[in-house]
Amino acid sequence: MTMTKVDENAEDTHGLCGEKTCSPAQVCLNNECVCTAIRCMIFCPNGFKVDENGCEYPCT
Repeated sequence: MTMTKVDENAEDTHGLCGEKTCSPAQVCLNNECVCTAIRCMIFCPNGFKVDENGCEYPCT
């Protein structure tokens, strides 16, 4: 499972991020969708299937 620590530059949204749309469990950080540790634990306690952006639905 890929998880990223979020800093103050992260946008807490699952909308458009650069040219991509983040899943509800991801945040936009520097125009990239990243999965934060806390969102992974909340949305998918057993982890996510991973795509090129990191954590993504559906849960594994």
